[in-house]
Amino acid sequence: MYSEAFRNLNKGILDEMLLHKLWKEQGIDSKKFQYLVDLMIRFGFICEKMTSSTSQNTVVESTSVESPTSAEAVAKRSFFVPLRLAVETSSSEGNSVHDECQVISIFYDLCGYLPDVLFPYIVIDFLNKYQNATGDDPKLSHDLAELYFDQFHHVILSLVNFVTKQDERKFLLKVTIKRRVAIKKISTTEREAYKRVTIKDGVAINKTCNTECKLSPEVCKQVLSTLEMSFKHSKDGGRRGISFRRCIPCDCSDKSEKKHMQMLGDFQSEMLACHGDGMDVTRYKQLFGNEASRELMDLAKKLGNEWEQLAIYLGYTKVELDDFKRDNRFNMLGAIFNMLDSWHKTVSVADKSRHLQLTLALRQANRNDLADKVEGDASRELMDLAKNLGSEWEQLAIYLGFTKANLDCFKHDNCGNILLAMFTMLDAWYKETSGTEMSKNSQLSEALRMANRNDLADEVERKL
Repeated sequence: MYSEAFRNLNKGILDEMLLHKLWKEQGIDSKKFQYLVDLMIRFGFICEKMTSSTSQNTVVESTSVESPTSAEAVAKRSFFVPLRLAVETSSSEGNSVHDECQVISIFYDLCGYLPDVLFPYIVIDFLNKYQNATGDDPKLSHDLAELYFDQFHHVILSLVNFVTKQDERKFLLKVTIKRRVAIKKISTTEREAYKRVTIKDGVAINKTCNTECKLSPEVCKQVLSTLEMSFKHSKDGGRRGISFRRCIPCDCSDKSEKKHMQMLGDFQSEMLACHGDGMDVTRYKQLFGNEASRELMDLAKKLGNEWEQLAIYLGYTKVELDDFKRDNRFNMLGAIFNMLDSWHKTVSVADKSRHLQLTLALRQANRNDLADKVEGDASRELMDLAKNLGSEWEQLAIYLGFTKANLDCFKHDNCGNILLAMFTMLDAWYKETSGTEMSKNSQLSEALRMANRNDLADEVERKL
């Protein structure tokens, strides 16, 4: 009865029926079963295996575990348990494929330290977010996981090691993103043409290689964002040393056993220097770079010593600041950019609110010049108004046409920051209200008077 379940366990899949049996043998009260399962899920030890009927499955509790109708006999769920698979780094060199439109690979150098539990933790994170309930099971092994991402892409995570040209053995995490290729019959002529597909600026230019062959830049960015968020959560969870560098093997060492690793940084470069020559990384910039990163780098270049104060206003702690400085020793620009980039990726609010948070933090750090460039004239005036409002802002919002539910949303989306909530409300009203600048100011002035803020209404009317 349990032989198949034990075979599944060796593949990293734990059947609920077997879990009931094992815990019963250890004398664990069956009434605590679901509580303990929830605890294991919460700490990232297991992940429930989704099926088309997952939502219909229930845990059957029973005080009797002796008969065929016992809890372990009728339990239907299964769980992925990557921790069950011992981590043994592969000897594969893991050459990155960066000249085909259907696949791309990036390596993460974890700066000499790779916790044993990090790899299965990342696998669990991906399974929780992108598991496919109706497709094939993910392929899990000691140091490799092939995972579903969406209907067009899958992700391969693996642990690899090789020797660099400096005779240093590197243990790296390799991430490969692949585009699924449709299964279809093509003629011999078409097949030969397909083999001659070439790449220009990261895009297939042969007619037989259409959009179905291309990787999605949005997916590529999302994969890296998910992975790097896992690094952050792992560090927050108390594991040490989870700093990283993105890299790929240089073209100069394609046929060599010793690899020259090129650092990709923030994907702003199109060419990386190599002994007087260069390695073209335009495709990495196209697939992983973004306009937001370029804007953040421009901002980082204009910040000085006040960047630490800005980081505090953006929600970072002194300990996290020290981490940014340690990870970018002797490179203040790198530390500033990493702080801004990390904030941009991890803030869990809409793009508009993220934009407002940055503006407000810049003003609090006494960099009004940079805040003025981030926001427009209208936003600047609304921010000045928000700073002069008090508890009557909620009454003002009602007079401007917002509902109590709208107010609750403003406060929830900007939890702990009333100034930002007030500004968000005013900004939303301004953008959603039709009419000329004069008519908008007239409406705002009238609402301010109804909220007993005649002083602010007078200031608005002076602009009419």
